Amino acid sequence: MPTNRKNIHPSAIVENEVNIGEDCIVGPFCFVGKHVKLGRRVRLHSHVVAEGNTIIGDDTVVWPFASIGHQPQDLKYR
Repeated sequence: MPTNRKNIHPSAIVENEVNIGEDCIVGPFCFVGKHVKLGRRVRLHSHVVAEGNTIIGDDTVVWPFASIGHQPQDLKYR
């Protein structure tokens, strides 16, 4: 269970199994799936979706409307 939920916006959805590092900020309308690990001081701006078996390293900033840990949206990608 996340240890630091005070910096999670009330509109964000963070599943209980997420491992959240110290001093992370999860902005409005973000979704963080249960297999995601957030390092220390990670900042997810608004509308970020992080899914899958994904590790976001210390001090990473993810900007609005990014989608991490999914298959690529480019169907031609191999």
